[in-house]
Amino acid sequence: MTIRYIEFADGNVLTAEQLLDVQDNGVIQVDTFAELTALNPTVNAAYVEADHAFYVKKADNSWGSVGGLAVVQAAAPSAPQVGQIWFDTDAVLPNPAKYSYEGTETVTNTGTYQALSNLTGVTVTLTEPAWVHVSYGVVEPVGDNTAGVNYGVQLSGATTRALGAGDAATSYVAGKNSASNDFYAIFNAGSTVVTPVARKTGSGTVSVVNPYMNIAPIRWS
Repeated sequence: MTIRYIEFADGNVLTAEQLLDVQDNGVIQVDTFAELTALNPTVNAAYVEADHAFYVKKADNSWGSVGGLAVVQAAAPSAPQVGQIWFDTDAVLPNPAKYSYEGTETVTNTGTYQALSNLTGVTVTLTEPAWVHVSYGVVEPVGDNTAGVNYGVQLSGATTRALGAGDAATSYVAGKNSASNDFYAIFNAGSTVVTPVARKTGSGTVSVVNPYMNIAPIRWS
């Protein structure tokens, strides 16, 4: 065992070799991790040659590696050390994208939302959970004066989110108003399907013109 330190007693004479060893190897060095347990209890840091890593004593008196502070690999470390950073090579956020349908689609459901036939669901696949901004709307609702439209998107798959009371983009046909809304959500790792849905309000007939949605991943959660 090549522990590069010596416990000196009062009055010991130090040789030049010993002083140079302390000067050149200020960090205590051992051959293997197992040898850390043989160090003096007052030793709080040491270098292990076999691991090419620096270790420090933690609050529970166990030894933890400080080596590999910067890691570049395809996945995050399974047990990262305090202060460790890494770059996940395959964790790339998808680009923001807008999806739309240029045309008119009739909406018949009143109680429940129906998925649009012409603007279908989009799958967003993530390697890690991430914050995503989803915005959506219709350029114009068309129909008689007794009906309106609620439009929004629902999430299914790796992430589930029903359309809430404050999520719907709502317009009454009498006003011929554009309608839009948005929300932020954490998308889980895996494949999440973002589906545009709509329902009519009132008793008349209604259609949506040029429905669209924007999906913009923001950052890892």
